[in-house]
Amino acid sequence: ARAVSLSLKGFYALTKQAQVYVGGDTGPTHLAIAARTPVIGLFGPTEWWRNGSPYSDDVCVERNDIGCRVDCHRRSCSQWICMDIDVERVLHALSARLARANETAPAESATIG
Repeated sequence: ARAVSLSLKGFYALTKQAQVYVGGDTGPTHLAIAARTPVIGLFGPTEWWRNGSPYSDDVCVERNDIGCRVDCHRRSCSQWICMDIDVERVLHALSARLARANETAPAESATIG
């Protein structure tokens, strides 16, 4: 496969066509949120409630089981255990978010942690 260069406008258009977007707390994730694409946010040291989607159907997958994550705003870390998010949890969130995207009624906000 060959990498394709996209402008921000092009990436926005691409996310508008996606069934779902999975990404971390980054600019592309925020563009997907702005495009109203169903989002699975992967959050390590940052908080979904502060930096995530304002839409209740979108899902956050994060590590809530580690003490060092509370109020962590470090740009460097020797362990990064907050980024060790289990793939099965992401797949579960993806399945749940796709199911909600196909429903007509709005869903409650979800955090899988």
